[in-house]
Amino acid sequence: MLLYDGIRKCEGLKVLAADTRPDELAIWLQDSKNGDPRMLKLRQDLADRLKAHLGAHPGRERLFKFRDGGHFKHLLLRATLAVCGLPCPARRPTGWKKPKFRLDFVTFHVFRHTWATWMRYYGGAYLQGLAGTRNWKDLRSVARYSHVVPRDEWDRVDSLPSLGKIRGFFSPLVREVPDAPDKEFGTSPVFFLGLSLPAGILAYRIVTTAPFRYFSTILMSGSTPRPGPCGTDTLPPFAVITSPKGDASRLA
Repeated sequence: MLLYDGIRKCEGLKVLAADTRPDELAIWLQDSKNGDPRMLKLRQDLADRLKAHLGAHPGRERLFKFRDGGHFKHLLLRATLAVCGLPCPARRPTGWKKPKFRLDFVTFHVFRHTWATWMRYYGGAYLQGLAGTRNWKDLRSVARYSHVVPRDEWDRVDSLPSLGKIRGFFSPLVREVPDAPDKEFGTSPVFFLGLSLPAGILAYRIVTTAPFRYFSTILMSGSTPRPGPCGTDTLPPFAVITSPKGDASRLA
Protein backbone atom coordinates (compact mmCIF):
# COMPACT_ATOMS: atom_id res chain seq x y z
CA MET A 1 0.00 0.00 0.00
CA LEU A 2 2.81 2.42 0.78
CA LEU A 3 4.37 1.77 -2.62
CA TYR A 4 1.19 1.98 -4.71
CA ASP A 5 -0.79 4.62 -2.81
CA GLY A 6 1.94 6.92 -1.50
CA ILE A 7 0.56 7.09 2.02
CA ARG A 8 2.68 7.41 5.15
CA LYS A 9 3.46 4.49 7.42
CA CYS A 10 1.41 5.93 10.27
CA GLU A 11 -1.56 6.38 7.94
CA GLY A 12 -1.36 2.81 6.64
CA LEU A 13 -1.30 1.38 10.16
CA LYS A 14 -4.55 3.23 11.00
CA VAL A 15 -6.57 1.89 8.06
CA LEU A 16 -9.66 0.03 9.25
CA ALA A 17 -10.82 -3.22 7.70
CA ALA A 18 -14.33 -1.79 7.32
CA ASP A 19 -12.95 1.08 5.22
CA THR A 20 -11.19 -1.27 2.83
CA ARG A 21 -13.29 -1.93 -0.28
CA PRO A 22 -11.41 -4.21 -2.68
CA ASP A 23 -14.42 -4.69 -4.96
CA GLU A 24 -14.61 -0.91 -5.45
CA LEU A 25 -10.82 -0.57 -5.76
CA ALA A 26 -10.83 1.98 -2.97
CA ILE A 27 -9.80 2.57 0.65
CA TRP A 28 -11.26 5.31 2.80
CA LEU A 29 -8.56 6.99 4.88
CA GLN A 30 -10.26 8.57 7.87
CA ASP A 31 -7.22 10.17 9.44
CA SER A 32 -4.00 11.56 8.01
CA LYS A 33 -1.07 13.72 9.00
CA ASN A 34 -2.63 16.60 7.07
CA GLY A 35 -5.88 16.23 8.99
CA ASP A 36 -7.66 15.71 5.66
CA PRO A 37 -9.55 12.41 5.13
CA ARG A 38 -9.43 11.13 1.57
CA MET A 39 -10.18 8.19 -0.69
CA LEU A 40 -7.35 6.05 -2.02
CA LYS A 41 -7.45 4.35 -5.42
CA LEU A 42 -6.28 0.72 -5.49
CA ARG A 43 -4.68 -1.16 -8.33
CA GLN A 44 -6.47 -4.36 -9.29
CA ASP A 45 -3.58 -6.61 -8.23
CA LEU A 46 -3.31 -4.84 -4.87
CA ALA A 47 -7.08 -5.03 -4.36
CA ASP A 48 -7.02 -8.79 -4.98
CA ARG A 49 -4.33 -9.29 -2.35
CA LEU A 50 -6.15 -7.14 0.19
CA LYS A 51 -9.36 -9.08 -0.45
CA ALA A 52 -7.54 -12.33 0.23
CA HIS A 53 -6.01 -10.80 3.35
CA LEU A 54 -9.42 -9.78 4.69
CA GLY A 55 -10.82 -13.22 3.94
CA ALA A 56 -8.00 -14.87 5.90
CA HIS A 57 -8.54 -12.58 8.92
CA PRO A 58 -12.31 -12.02 9.39
CA GLY A 59 -13.58 -9.81 12.19
CA ARG A 60 -10.37 -7.74 12.36
CA GLU A 61 -10.84 -4.08 13.28
CA ARG A 62 -7.65 -2.71 11.74
CA LEU A 63 -6.48 -3.87 8.35
CA PHE A 64 -3.00 -4.69 9.67
CA LYS A 65 -2.06 -5.90 13.12
CA PHE A 66 1.34 -4.25 13.16
CA ARG A 67 2.09 -1.43 15.53
CA ASP A 68 4.73 1.19 14.97
CA GLY A 69 7.86 0.37 16.87
CA GLY A 70 11.29 -1.17 16.79
CA HIS A 71 10.12 -4.67 15.81
CA PHE A 72 8.14 -3.32 12.88
CA LYS A 73 11.21 -1.51 11.60
CA HIS A 74 13.26 -4.65 12.15
CA LEU A 75 10.94 -6.56 9.83
CA LEU A 76 11.80 -4.14 7.03
CA LEU A 77 15.48 -4.49 7.87
CA ARG A 78 15.20 -8.27 7.60
CA ALA A 79 13.57 -7.95 4.20
CA THR A 80 16.23 -5.60 2.81
CA LEU A 81 19.06 -7.77 4.16
CA ALA A 82 17.45 -10.85 2.64
CA VAL A 83 17.38 -9.16 -0.77
CA CYS A 84 21.12 -8.51 -0.43
CA GLY A 85 21.72 -12.12 0.62
CA LEU A 86 22.75 -11.22 4.17
CA PRO A 87 21.57 -12.98 7.35
CA CYS A 88 19.51 -11.19 9.97
CA PRO A 89 18.16 -12.41 13.31
CA ALA A 90 14.41 -12.85 13.64
CA ARG A 91 14.40 -10.46 16.58
CA ARG A 92 16.88 -7.70 17.23
CA PRO A 93 19.27 -8.87 19.98
CA THR A 94 20.59 -6.44 22.54
CA GLY A 95 23.70 -4.70 21.27
CA TRP A 96 23.31 -6.05 17.74
CA LYS A 97 24.27 -3.66 14.95
CA LYS A 98 23.25 -4.03 11.36
CA PRO A 99 26.03 -4.47 8.79
CA LYS A 100 26.69 -2.03 6.00
CA PHE A 101 24.87 -3.00 2.81
CA ARG A 102 23.66 -1.32 -0.38
CA LEU A 103 20.00 -1.03 0.71
CA ASP A 104 20.84 0.60 4.01
CA PHE A 105 18.97 3.76 2.95
CA VAL A 106 15.60 2.01 2.61
CA THR A 107 13.00 3.09 5.14
CA PHE A 108 9.22 3.03 5.08
CA HIS A 109 9.17 6.63 3.85
CA VAL A 110 11.20 5.66 0.79
CA PHE A 111 8.10 3.89 -0.57
CA ARG A 112 6.23 7.19 -0.50
CA HIS A 113 8.97 8.92 -2.50
CA THR A 114 9.09 5.97 -4.89
CA TRP A 115 5.35 6.23 -5.50
CA ALA A 116 5.59 9.93 -6.34
CA THR A 117 8.57 9.27 -8.62
CA TRP A 118 6.74 6.48 -10.44
CA MET A 119 3.62 8.61 -10.79
CA ARG A 120 5.72 11.29 -12.46
CA TYR A 121 7.93 9.03 -14.56
CA TYR A 122 5.59 6.21 -15.57
CA GLY A 123 2.17 7.73 -14.95
CA GLY A 124 3.00 11.10 -16.53
CA ALA A 125 1.47 13.00 -13.61
CA TYR A 126 2.17 16.71 -13.31
CA LEU A 127 2.98 18.40 -10.02
CA GLN A 128 -0.57 19.69 -9.80
CA GLY A 129 -1.78 16.12 -10.35
CA LEU A 130 0.30 14.85 -7.44
CA ALA A 131 -1.09 17.60 -5.25
CA GLY A 132 -4.57 16.62 -6.46
CA THR A 133 -4.20 13.20 -4.83
CA ARG A 134 -4.18 15.13 -1.52
CA ASN A 135 -1.20 13.16 -0.28
CA TRP A 136 0.44 16.56 0.22
CA LYS A 137 -1.19 19.68 1.55
CA ASP A 138 1.36 22.16 0.24
CA LEU A 139 2.34 22.38 -3.42
CA ARG A 140 5.85 23.36 -2.35
CA SER A 141 6.30 19.87 -0.90
CA VAL A 142 5.40 18.37 -4.27
CA ALA A 143 7.95 20.58 -6.05
CA ARG A 144 10.76 18.28 -4.88
CA TYR A 145 9.69 15.87 -7.63
CA SER A 146 9.91 18.46 -10.42
CA HIS A 147 13.34 17.13 -11.49
CA VAL A 148 12.10 13.57 -12.01
CA VAL A 149 10.77 14.03 -15.54
CA PRO A 150 12.79 16.56 -17.56
CA ARG A 151 11.57 15.05 -20.82
CA ASP A 152 9.84 18.24 -22.00
CA GLU A 153 13.01 20.31 -21.83
CA TRP A 154 15.43 17.55 -22.74
CA ASP A 155 13.56 16.93 -26.00
CA ARG A 156 15.13 20.19 -27.17
CA VAL A 157 18.50 18.47 -27.52
CA ASP A 158 17.25 17.14 -30.86
CA SER A 159 17.58 20.70 -32.20
CA LEU A 160 21.27 20.96 -31.34
CA PRO A 161 23.90 20.63 -34.10
CA SER A 162 25.34 17.16 -34.57
CA LEU A 163 28.50 15.94 -36.25
CA GLY A 164 26.64 13.90 -38.86
CA LYS A 165 24.24 16.61 -39.98
CA ILE A 166 24.42 20.18 -38.81
CA ARG A 167 21.08 21.39 -37.52
CA GLY A 168 19.71 24.10 -35.32
CA PHE A 169 21.49 27.39 -34.63
CA PHE A 170 24.59 26.75 -36.75
CA SER A 171 22.75 25.44 -39.82
CA PRO A 172 22.83 28.79 -41.73
CA LEU A 173 26.60 29.02 -41.16
CA VAL A 174 27.51 25.69 -42.73
CA ARG A 175 27.96 25.00 -46.39
CA GLU A 176 28.44 21.49 -47.64
CA VAL A 177 30.72 20.91 -50.60
CA PRO A 178 29.33 17.97 -52.66
CA ASP A 179 32.69 16.57 -53.72
CA ALA A 180 34.61 17.30 -50.54
CA PRO A 181 35.63 14.25 -48.51
CA ASP A 182 34.65 15.99 -45.28
CA LYS A 183 31.33 17.31 -46.51
CA GLU A 184 29.55 15.65 -43.62
CA PHE A 185 31.10 18.09 -41.20
CA GLY A 186 30.79 21.20 -43.37
CA THR A 187 33.64 23.43 -44.60
CA SER A 188 32.52 26.90 -43.60
CA PRO A 189 35.27 28.78 -41.71
CA VAL A 190 32.57 30.66 -39.85
CA PHE A 191 31.30 27.38 -38.41
CA PHE A 192 34.68 26.35 -37.10
CA LEU A 193 35.24 29.89 -35.81
CA GLY A 194 32.01 29.67 -33.86
CA LEU A 195 32.92 26.32 -32.32
CA SER A 196 36.49 27.23 -31.42
CA LEU A 197 36.78 29.75 -28.63
CA PRO A 198 40.54 30.35 -29.08
CA ALA A 199 40.02 30.97 -32.78
CA GLY A 200 37.21 33.40 -32.01
CA ILE A 201 39.40 35.32 -29.60
CA LEU A 202 42.22 35.45 -32.14
CA ALA A 203 39.87 36.74 -34.83
CA TYR A 204 38.61 39.45 -32.49
CA ARG A 205 42.16 40.58 -31.78
CA ILE A 206 42.86 40.77 -35.51
CA VAL A 207 39.82 42.82 -36.49
CA THR A 208 40.44 45.31 -33.69
CA THR A 209 44.01 46.11 -34.76
CA ALA A 210 44.79 49.44 -36.45
CA PRO A 211 45.99 47.96 -39.80
CA PHE A 212 42.82 45.94 -40.19
CA ARG A 213 40.62 48.98 -39.49
CA TYR A 214 42.70 51.04 -41.92
CA PHE A 215 42.22 48.68 -44.86
CA SER A 216 38.61 47.91 -44.01
CA THR A 217 37.89 51.66 -44.08
CA ILE A 218 39.42 51.90 -47.57
CA LEU A 219 37.35 48.94 -48.82
CA MET A 220 34.07 50.19 -47.35
CA SER A 221 34.34 53.88 -48.17
CA GLY A 222 36.30 53.68 -51.41
CA SER A 223 38.68 56.39 -50.26
CA THR A 224 41.79 56.74 -48.15
CA PRO A 225 40.91 57.69 -44.58
CA ARG A 226 41.84 61.22 -43.62
CA PRO A 227 42.99 62.36 -40.21
CA GLY A 228 40.18 63.78 -38.14
CA PRO A 229 40.25 66.76 -35.87
CA CYS A 230 41.47 64.60 -33.00
CA GLY A 231 44.09 62.79 -35.04
CA THR A 232 41.93 59.68 -35.56
CA ASP A 233 40.76 58.18 -38.81
CA THR A 234 37.42 59.32 -40.13
CA LEU A 235 34.70 56.73 -40.20
CA PRO A 236 33.22 55.41 -43.47
CA PRO A 237 29.91 56.97 -44.55
CA PHE A 238 27.71 54.20 -43.15
CA ALA A 239 29.23 54.62 -39.69
CA VAL A 240 28.17 58.25 -39.30
CA ILE A 241 24.86 58.91 -37.58
CA THR A 242 22.93 62.11 -37.12
CA SER A 243 21.65 63.12 -33.74
CA PRO A 244 18.19 64.70 -33.26
CA LYS A 245 19.91 68.12 -33.30
CA GLY A 246 21.21 67.45 -36.78
CA ASP A 247 24.95 67.15 -35.96
CA ALA A 248 26.89 64.09 -37.03
CA SER A 249 28.52 61.98 -34.34
CA ARG A 250 30.56 58.82 -34.21
CA LEU A 251 29.09 55.46 -33.33
CA ALA A 252 30.37 54.32 -29.93
